[in-house]
Amino acid sequence: MSGVRPPTTSSRPPSRASSHPSETNDRQVPLKRAQSATARTTEQNTATNAVSSASETNIQVVVRCRDRNKREIEENSGVIISPSKDGHSITVQTSALTELNNKTYTFDKVFGGGSSQQDVFDVTVEPIVQEMLGGYNCTIFAYGQTGTGKTYTMSGDMSDHCGGIPPATAGIIPRALCRIFQVLDQAGDEYSVKCSFIELYNEELRDLLSTQDDSKVKIFDDSTKKGGIIINGMEELAVNDATHGVKILQEGSRKREVAATKCNEASSRSHSVFTITVHIKQTSTEGEDMLRVGKLYLVDLAGSENVGRSGAENKRAREAGMINQSLLTLGRVINALVDRSQHVPYRESKLTRLLQDSLGGRTKTCIIATLSPAKINMDETVSTLEYANRAKSIKNKPQVNQMMTKKALIKDYIIEIERLKGDLNSTRMKNGVYMTEESHLELVNQNESNKLLTEEQQRKIDAMEAQLQSAKEQFESTMAAYTTTKKTLEKTSKDLLDTESTLSTTKDTLATTSLNLEKESLLRRAHQQSEIELNTVAITLKDTLATTVEHVKGLHAKVDRKRDVEQANQSSWTDMQGNLCTVAQSIDGTLAKYSKAQSRSSKVIADRVTSFVIKEMKLFSDGHQYMDMQLQAFQERKAQVDTTSTGARVEMETVLGEIKSLREEVKSRLGDGLQNLNVAAQRIAEEISGQMGLFQKDIYESYDGLASEFKQVFSRTEAHINSQSAEIRKLKEALHAASQTNTTLIEQISKELIDTQDSNSREAQAKEAEALQQIQMMLSSIASEREARMQEARNAFKNKIEGAITEMHDQSHQNGTAIDLWTNADGVYGRKLAKDKDEIRKAIVNSWNTAKERSETIQQSTEAIHRETVHLVDAAMQNVDDQTRALDEFVTRAKKMNEAHHAEQHIAVSALLTNAQETAQSVQHEFNKAKSEIEACGKDILGKTAEQVREVQEFSTDLGRHTEAVKQNSQTALREDRPTQTTPKKQDYVYPTSWKTTAVHEELLAQYRGVEVEEVSLAERNPLSIVDVNVTSPILLQASLGPVEDELAIPVVQKSSIPGPRARGSGEKETIRAIGSGGQENGPRPPKTRKRALA
Repeated sequence: MSGVRPPTTSSRPPSRASSHPSETNDRQVPLKRAQSATARTTEQNTATNAVSSASETNIQVVVRCRDRNKREIEENSGVIISPSKDGHSITVQTSALTELNNKTYTFDKVFGGGSSQQDVFDVTVEPIVQEMLGGYNCTIFAYGQTGTGKTYTMSGDMSDHCGGIPPATAGIIPRALCRIFQVLDQAGDEYSVKCSFIELYNEELRDLLSTQDDSKVKIFDDSTKKGGIIINGMEELAVNDATHGVKILQEGSRKREVAATKCNEASSRSHSVFTITVHIKQTSTEGEDMLRVGKLYLVDLAGSENVGRSGAENKRAREAGMINQSLLTLGRVINALVDRSQHVPYRESKLTRLLQDSLGGRTKTCIIATLSPAKINMDETVSTLEYANRAKSIKNKPQVNQMMTKKALIKDYIIEIERLKGDLNSTRMKNGVYMTEESHLELVNQNESNKLLTEEQQRKIDAMEAQLQSAKEQFESTMAAYTTTKKTLEKTSKDLLDTESTLSTTKDTLATTSLNLEKESLLRRAHQQSEIELNTVAITLKDTLATTVEHVKGLHAKVDRKRDVEQANQSSWTDMQGNLCTVAQSIDGTLAKYSKAQSRSSKVIADRVTSFVIKEMKLFSDGHQYMDMQLQAFQERKAQVDTTSTGARVEMETVLGEIKSLREEVKSRLGDGLQNLNVAAQRIAEEISGQMGLFQKDIYESYDGLASEFKQVFSRTEAHINSQSAEIRKLKEALHAASQTNTTLIEQISKELIDTQDSNSREAQAKEAEALQQIQMMLSSIASEREARMQEARNAFKNKIEGAITEMHDQSHQNGTAIDLWTNADGVYGRKLAKDKDEIRKAIVNSWNTAKERSETIQQSTEAIHRETVHLVDAAMQNVDDQTRALDEFVTRAKKMNEAHHAEQHIAVSALLTNAQETAQSVQHEFNKAKSEIEACGKDILGKTAEQVREVQEFSTDLGRHTEAVKQNSQTALREDRPTQTTPKKQDYVYPTSWKTTAVHEELLAQYRGVEVEEVSLAERNPLSIVDVNVTSPILLQASLGPVEDELAIPVVQKSSIPGPRARGSGEKETIRAIGSGGQENGPRPPKTRKRALA
């Protein structure tokens, strides 16, 4: 796939003005400069970049096995896949009865079901991305059964990135985009990134990034590059960042053919290729700008599927057939590459044409085989593993892409721009070639057909020229070989004659040499046996020496331990004495300082508490005096109220007495008038009108005076009652103010006491923290107990004060309630008095109206008065008696009411006084109680302070005693040398003191000749057959022959390759007795079964 050219160089038909003008399929953008871009100078030049490594590398194969899906779990399908722990092999359980039929496959990496997308990317894709940025073309494609996670592995979650970080389920493509931009931005070079996305559906190529749905993509062979292809009509989009690239991937994926089957709800029905092209600017040593180009092909293959199991029908069945056909072609290509076949069927499928350079080409390729662990998919799983296992053997020759110069790139841009300008101008000016759409299509098809025909003819011509050249070269090589062979034959014939002459001389020399060699071999074996025995003695001496050396080392180690213990004890003793003395002095000084500080603190607390108690006692005395003054003032006000009530009662009685005397006077006057009326009836009759006027006037004045007097009485009574209400309100306010003052005073006292205690506590804690920093753990319990006791005392005192305040509030509330009742009773009495006043006024008014009416009646009936005088006088007397009787009753009732009101008022005032006295006594009792409690608290604090001083002194004494004990213990803290059971014991060493040597050569040869002379005839056979040319010493000979015991069994070669007299007993094996190392013959022994042939 590395042969895919950029769209700028792709062949396209000439532009023409038609109803469907051709669009530009490629979008060129200038190189993007990174934020921290600084052009780096590279040491590579154009010639160096053009040189590529010809070494072959195997395709990397990775296996990923997912967990069982929901359908497989519901079907209770077992797991037959088990990855190894080292992550490089996977085992398939093909039979449940025995493990002998299990198959194990080894790959570059195996990922189990628990592997994440990040694990796959880090191990597999990260190195490939780095190689792509280095200028290589790289390919990654996923292969496997449908529903095993190919699309999930390649694409995964394509949602928007958060802060440039891909989601956890993002696949290889989004992660690769993020990593590429991350590396490029960090490098700081100018770069540009482009992406393309094509789909192979039913053997038809389609551009997934094209804006036109009917756009078709065609594929051609690249005649300028072997194995390269050209994709015409593919659109490349410039990518600004990783997020933009993921959006492009999302747009293309939405257009991809996807359908639901029984095996997968979102099964990919097409193969897709997502290409990332990167141009990176570099500067050569000559200062010329160069462009390094790298491409990454990310292929998501459609999965192979069993049509019967997947339930595909009609269109889906045809799709499955096309997918399986292309995958079968891919399998044949893999098999052909592994078998190194001369013909690789790349052109049988467009998929293999797209992957032509990735399989056996100049691209670095990685195959990710996806598997299902379920037993129901065992056949597909085994097939996938077999293909992947064979694909491991495919070898590619990765080459770095040739770097492009900036000038060449600009030239291509200029040519492309000028061509596009011409197309645009032709379209605008309408001066191009116009034809119908059918003619245009026919011309395009004809051009393509002619082009294909031309390419095929060119390929045939190239093949025939190659065959001719090969035949010519073969003929020339055959003639050269014939001439060389002829010369060699002549030379060989001459050499044969010389060799025959030399051979005759060599035979004679060989006989003598073989006899000497026989003797030397005998001597060598004797020396070899001696060396073996000496070696045994040397090994024994070596073992004894090693034991002795170990024992000496043990003794030296013991001496070193003794010396180290003594030195450590001496050093520890010196350091411990100095450190302990220093620590003891420091502790003594700290304790003395703490004791003084604690004594001062206790004294300050005692002084503060004493002054506080005195101050509080004074405040309580002042409060007691204030309460006495208030009580006295209350009693004075009560006496004043009593005096006022008595005066009001006297005044009321005086008024009632005057009313009574007035009644008597009126009665007497009426009696005199009536008596005189009988005498002066005539005179009254005559002057009746005047007398009635006078009578009317007198009655009016009398009633008017009576009303004025009643009004004055009631006004004075009302004013008196109002004054009493005002006095009562003042008394209530005074009691409330006194209660508030006492409450505020008590709260202030409580607050001052608590603040004083808190201040003392903080001061004591600060001094403790300063003085007890080194012995804080030992004094924490004492400080906690003291703090708890002080807090308990504060809480008790606070609770008592709050109780007293609560009782004062309750008593004040009761007083206010009583006063409110008193005020309400006065208001009721006032309202009742006003009502009586209105009734009296109405009675007087009614009487006046009645008198007025009667006087008018008298004036109207003057003539009848005389005759009815007696009757009228009697009636008038009776009327006066009734009026006076009613007036008497009213006066009596008013007097009784006044007396009752006075009694009630007296009772209320007495009850108020009693309550006030009780309240004062209760407050005084609480004050006395609080006073006694404060005194007790002061005494308790003084006692606790003294106890604390005593405890601190005891603690100081104990700490001094412990310090003295530590000083004494430090004198005995020495290191002890403990036995390690490694010191060797005394023993006797056993070793050899003598050994045998090799006998004299003459004796050995004499013994050899006297024992068996016929053995010398061994030279008549092939003497060289018993010589080991690889052995140069007795020790090496021993190593080649194996262990030597009492004799050496050396088989003789059956037949010599050198012409000569046939040896006696040819074809049978004979043995040679070995002579012992002591020079004595060991005697004939039967040959041993273990023998080694000497070449």
